[in-house]
Amino acid sequence: MESSPHVMLAGVGADNFAQRLGLPMVSQDYFWTKIRWDQLVEAKGTVGAVAVDPAGRLAAATSTAG
Repeated sequence: MESSPHVMLAGVGADNFAQRLGLPMVSQDYFWTKIRWDQLVEAKGTVGAVAVDPAGRLAAATSTAG
């Protein structure tokens, strides 16, 4: 992040930034692993949320759906 004033990049903007830096591009399949898929299936139904209000107060919540 020494090459950007941003603290987070996502989506097309992140892809464009990486390409400008000359980083190799890979398909989404590159990031798939059986272990992470099994963890996702096991955790399915769990929802998390984090929010910050204008005063800077932080709130977080988690629901395991049962």
